Amino acid sequence: MIAPNDSELVRLAGIPNLREETSTSGTLGVTWAPNENLSMTLDAYRIDIEDRIILGGEFDETDPNIGPILTSMQVGVARFFMNAVDTKTQGLDFTLTHDTDLWDGKLATNLGLNISKTEVTRVNTPPLLAGREDAFLPERDRLFIEYGAPRRKGVLSFDYGRGAWSTNLKVIHFGPQTLGTFTGSAGPGGIANHRYEAKTSADLSLTYSFTDDAKLTVGGTNLFDVFPTRQDPNETDNGHVSESIQFGLNGTAYFARFWYRF
Repeated sequence: MIAPNDSELVRLAGIPNLREETSTSGTLGVTWAPNENLSMTLDAYRIDIEDRIILGGEFDETDPNIGPILTSMQVGVARFFMNAVDTKTQGLDFTLTHDTDLWDGKLATNLGLNISKTEVTRVNTPPLLAGREDAFLPERDRLFIEYGAPRRKGVLSFDYGRGAWSTNLKVIHFGPQTLGTFTGSAGPGGIANHRYEAKTSADLSLTYSFTDDAKLTVGGTNLFDVFPTRQDPNETDNGHVSESIQFGLNGTAYFARFWYRF
């Protein structure tokens, strides 16, 4: 069961009431525009979050610390919400924008790149669960915090317009990720952590403007029909061959969209 934070079980386990998370952050950025058609920015940042609220791991009646409490309350397995984790996130954001005339039209090129890393710096447990940090935050849950998003992602887009026609090409790169498994990577019978390889895909669309108030767009997403790395479906949250973490699981999709302003 997931014990409500104001329940008797939570009180007996010594878990305090939930409180607001706190954070401190700092950024440093530079911008450079060597001419009117080209500009670049680079931003570095760090975000420290204290007392992040998480849903802890499972504790059962065999637990040496709170097992007797669970037995007395006839609870087989319990999980608790708690302000239990401190994290540190550091990263860089880089953007580049370039505009130029091309073939009697306008071409805008945009590049965005993010590199970041999140780390769990501390697991805070109540006195009754002291020394059980790995039980309260199992490897699988820790990896979701630290690798919930790729540590690098890049987007390169080209927007070209000429007369009533315009087109957009977007190339997207997703970095690798590591996620945990239900059985855990350690011990006999453990399943190794899931490794998701870096992937790159592209979206393309074409728009025709009948008037300033009416436009038709057709296009496709994930044109390379890219999928995340296949995994053991018994070890994923959705029971599928991969988690939907870097990008979706639907492969290539096509669309048509009509826009009209009244």
